[in-house]
Formats: sequence, structure tokens, C-alpha cells
Amino acid sequence: GLKHVTDTMFLKAAQSLSSQVTPKDDAVGCLYPPLSKIRQVSAQIAAVVVEEGDRSNLATRPRPRNILEAVNIHMYRPAPISPASKL
Repeated sequence: GLKHVTDTMFLKAAQSLSSQVTPKDDAVGCLYPPLSKIRQVSAQIAAVVVEEGDRSNLATRPRPRNILEAVNIHMYRPAPISPASKL
């Protein structure tokens, strides 16, 4: 975990986001990756923030061997909505 988010972490997050915009996305005028990739994009962003937190000694937990895998394991997964609950 992190107790503080630094300006460098925000910068790294923005760089991660922009690096995930493909030439195809850019060609059609998209500033962001498609919403269909939100989980993958979010995991990549979280991983670079965790990496920066560890690098700057602000992490409150030991560095996982595979940061991206750890992020994906801990990422929220919404439960599907059953038809009965839509009433």
C-alpha cells in the first residue's frame, strides 16, 4: 500500500495511460484507450504507481515479485447482476 501519492506517481500514471493509446486509437482521434480495455489499462497504471512507491521508499508493504500479477489479484471484480435483482 501507499500512504501518499506524489507528483511523480501522478506523472508516471499519466505516462502509462498515454503509452497505452495505440496508433489506431490515435488515428481515429481517441485520447484514451477504449473503455473495453479499462481493466488492463488500470492494472498497468496501478503497477507503475506501485513501482514508483517502492522506488521512492513510500510503500507500506514488501514489493511483490510480479507487481502486475499482484495488482490483478487484488483488483475489484464486480459480481454479475442476477435477473431477479433487476426488479
